[in-house]
Amino acid sequence: IVRGFPLVCVLTAAGGSLCYTMSSLFGRPLAAALFGERLERMNESTKAHKDHIFFYLLFSRLFPFTPNWFINLSSPLVGVPFKAFASSMFIGLMPYNFLCVQAGTLVKTLKSMDDITDTNTIIQLLVAAFVVLLPSLCKGRLKKLAGMQDEDDSGDAASVAKKQD
Repeated sequence: IVRGFPLVCVLTAAGGSLCYTMSSLFGRPLAAALFGERLERMNESTKAHKDHIFFYLLFSRLFPFTPNWFINLSSPLVGVPFKAFASSMFIGLMPYNFLCVQAGTLVKTLKSMDDITDTNTIIQLLVAAFVVLLPSLCKGRLKKLAGMQDEDDSGDAASVAKKQD
């Protein structure tokens, strides 16, 4: 595990980065034809989370049921910066990579897939995904609160009219 885990993390990030690059160079027509609606939803989500895109991608990677292949394919097409993409992939896939390396070392003793992905493991992955989501949720709410306070303190006619409504 000591040597295999870092190697798998680097190779996973490298493979996803190659997918990102190939998609940015050649993927737009094919992605639009095959995944037009999904691509549009990803574009809207990316725009909505542009101020905290790293945490959004990290949450997406840590959430155990997100299709990583689609994130790899669509990210360059919806304007996700490469640095945020690659770093979120490297960190976000660590739990999955650890499970894969762990499974590889235990292959001789495995009797069923339940030995790897039991209920506790899935719950831990879900908890990790939601913990990573918290900073982006808090940041958005803090910005909204700050925006409301700035609006209320401005004293202009629009603010006064809003207060009267």
